[in-house]
Amino acid sequence: MPEQQPHAEDTAGQGETLPALVPLDPSAAATGSGEARRHLVCFPHAGAMPATYLTWFRGMDDRTALWGALRNSVSPTAPPAERWEPAVRGAAGAIARLPGTVLLYGHSMGAVLAYETAAELLARGEAVEHLVVSGREAPHAAREREGGWPTDPVSLVHAVDAAYGGIPPEITESRELAQVFGADLQEDLALHDAYTPRAAQPLPVRLTALVGEHDPAADPAAVREWQRHTSREFTCVTLPGGHMPPAEGRQRIVELLRGDHP
Repeated sequence: MPEQQPHAEDTAGQGETLPALVPLDPSAAATGSGEARRHLVCFPHAGAMPATYLTWFRGMDDRTALWGALRNSVSPTAPPAERWEPAVRGAAGAIARLPGTVLLYGHSMGAVLAYETAAELLARGEAVEHLVVSGREAPHAAREREGGWPTDPVSLVHAVDAAYGGIPPEITESRELAQVFGADLQEDLALHDAYTPRAAQPLPVRLTALVGEHDPAADPAAVREWQRHTSREFTCVTLPGGHMPPAEGRQRIVELLRGDHP
């Protein structure tokens, strides 16, 4: 991919600023020197910020630059279904500027953002070395959650934490923080609920799907259905834990990603 500043923002024809990337480690921040490198771009789950992956991927080799994809939009009032294309195009535009090889990783809602971004990159003629998705059933096989979520942001935070875990206690134990976090979480869940698969054909990219052994949000059989979305090598790996991988599960993900680059 051509060398440019990867964190510069794309703009749409109507002047809308699209999401870009943020460097999550010094190696990523130094990109632009012309040195070929490997880039791991992470797509956060609903409610999460890219910095979440600083702890998830501690231990990656120093030849891999770590990036986080942003979902910010200057049109937050747009219907959720209309935010997908700008989010995907913005991420793909920023990733296309990265010099070197690219891996995409997404967890839960981030899995389908990573998948759609991979499809967009490939449609532009860009290369994707590996697409890794976790905690998400395949787009065509995903089940709707029964009962829905609470509409009150604070109640939503507690409901999501009870169902899946992973929300820090400093948020769940503070009504003020839960109110703010819950509002962001509501927006992300609305975005996820509005998702419709865009890619019509299997992608020519290596694809690995990960599922927690006790994940209530991802049925293992439906996760294995990701195989239908690639025409290349496919692997499905079961991790310990539930929807949010514990330290042991995160270490296994790191090992899988490091295995691409001995």
